[in-house]
Amino acid sequence: MDTDKSENPEMTPKVSTVACKLQYHNRELGFQIPQTRIFQLYPGCNMPVTIRFSAEHQQKWKAPEFLVFQVRITEMFEVEQVGSGFPCVNEDKAKEIAQLIEAKNVRTPMVMLMSWRGGFAVATMTNQEAWYDELVLFNYNQPKNIDGQLSKFSLRHFKRCLGKPVEMVKEEMLPTTDPEIAQKLFLQKSEQLKSEDAAKQKMPPPDAMESAAETAALKESQFIVLSKAFPETIQMLRSGKISNPADVYAAYQRDFFVLTGKMFEPLKFNQEQFWKAATAIRNRRHNRKKKKGIDPLEYELVAGWFFHGYGKMTPQDRIAALKLRGFRILPSSEAIRKLCKKLKLPSMRKPGCH
Repeated sequence: MDTDKSENPEMTPKVSTVACKLQYHNRELGFQIPQTRIFQLYPGCNMPVTIRFSAEHQQKWKAPEFLVFQVRITEMFEVEQVGSGFPCVNEDKAKEIAQLIEAKNVRTPMVMLMSWRGGFAVATMTNQEAWYDELVLFNYNQPKNIDGQLSKFSLRHFKRCLGKPVEMVKEEMLPTTDPEIAQKLFLQKSEQLKSEDAAKQKMPPPDAMESAAETAALKESQFIVLSKAFPETIQMLRSGKISNPADVYAAYQRDFFVLTGKMFEPLKFNQEQFWKAATAIRNRRHNRKKKKGIDPLEYELVAGWFFHGYGKMTPQDRIAALKLRGFRILPSSEAIRKLCKKLKLPSMRKPGCH
């Protein structure tokens, strides 16, 4: 006869746990973490802890459905809270915040293509942050005289950043000592801020929408320009199949060394990578007239295709605009037209006009 282990204590394996406590809005939340999970980590390591509240506790404590905390493992393999809990409206948002916390343990910078209106570059990113604004109704013990008006309440605006202490941005004194009136003003202000935030998320600024569309349209062109300076890095970024960020960062360091001769950390080479780097450095030394790195004209065409309107210009106007930007010696308009085609810049005029 099969026996259910959950009903038989002798057959239920015992798991050693560590009791932990978290603070959130003057409330203490207790939970258990398996010791095996803690011993898999190392001192100084960050770990996300996600707490999901029942509908009853959401109503009773006015809490969100999910709270994600950042905790750190101490040298004694204990758990300490870092900053305050981060409220999340759904499970997807909670997973996103948990991933940000885990990413803080990654010591290798992330290499990516950064783009903005009028420019682009290969850049490294070491950390990401998440924050939210919070409005709190504060009650003073004694009334305060503000411009001849007694006030016992204020609206405090806080900025809560993941893993950092709470920061009070500003305080608005309420001209009342009546708790009901103060509560009413607090709710009105809360609804106003929620409406403003929802409007911002629903309707991004026109410039932001334009920039996103332009970035997508110019991505391949940017890769072509940057590949001359960072060939190995761009090859990995372009493939989109990056399993290990450390491999991309190592490629970036090798490209940077070949380009500038500077080395900030010990480089990692296999035999093929070593010979490619050595050949590139030797060729650069023997042929100093040969252009190295990013071509200024190519960069200007791609960066200004939308930003300066090169894509909408006639060949003659494009030449004139480039001269105004400081390019005194330029190839013919036909050569620039072929260069635009080589850079795979998106067509914005009828065929044959650029």
